[in-house]
Amino acid sequence: MKFTVNFFQKPILFPNNVFCDTEQNGPFDKVRKKVKKFEDLMNAKNEIENITAEEAKEKLNDSNVQFIDVRDKESFSKGTIGNAIHLDRAFLEFYLAEGSPLENKFFKENPDKEYVVFCGVGGQGTLSTKTMKDMGIKNVKNIIGGMAEWEKLKK
Repeated sequence: MKFTVNFFQKPILFPNNVFCDTEQNGPFDKVRKKVKKFEDLMNAKNEIENITAEEAKEKLNDSNVQFIDVRDKESFSKGTIGNAIHLDRAFLEFYLAEGSPLENKFFKENPDKEYVVFCGVGGQGTLSTKTMKDMGIKNVKNIIGGMAEWEKLKK
């Protein structure tokens, strides 16, 4: 039986000249059923500790607290929160994974610090905080609403 797949209007050829069509049962059928919905993805907020921008501001001068900006490099360069270090969300797992060529030893050297993560509006911060927690960072929190909420404190 032959199947066709139509991603971006181009069929994909699988080994042994097998094509796959997402409308029929084929190699992608099981994968499609495992894809999370946006709602499921954002439920990560229920699995992490979240703090408000006001609560984060109270931690700004605490030497045991490290802010982590997970926005892209361009956004980070336009301004950040206090002493925040930049860990681009796109590479976060590589920064945290032991033995990775991009491993950031800061976490290993500072296991007792409190980490406060933020992004632009909250989504990437939420997922980053969950990732950090899942990868063994113990005391990590997310700023609800990210920089957008932080900026409101300045008004």
